[in-house]
Amino acid sequence: MKKQANKAEQQKAVEHVARRISTEGNSPIRPEASTQQCTESEASLARIRAIARKDKGLKFVNLRHHISQPLLHQAYRSLKQKAAAGVDGETWASYGNTLETNISNVHKNVHEGRYKAKAV
Repeated sequence: MKKQANKAEQQKAVEHVARRISTEGNSPIRPEASTQQCTESEASLARIRAIARKDKGLKFVNLRHHISQPLLHQAYRSLKQKAAAGVDGETWASYGNTLETNISNVHKNVHEGRYKAKAV
């Protein structure tokens, strides 16, 4: 996609513009409506998958806003309960003992840009 430079009448140059997904307006979903938020998260992830399949060259630069606490709960519930401990020695059950605190911390760290996945 091409866009005319700001002073197009003086310069005949053209700037290259990266395509971005529209993020107009605030989400109509209230934070306390967690069931709706899960559905909204699933729908937004489905839209991202469809866009990525349609345009293989498209690069997503920031998807952090799609990570919500209900989505993290859903991810936790989808893990195998009997799987081996992770690289940090944490099992599904031990992580679940303080699940609300853990999910809250992960969510906060992701949105503050401080989350770093441990090396595998």
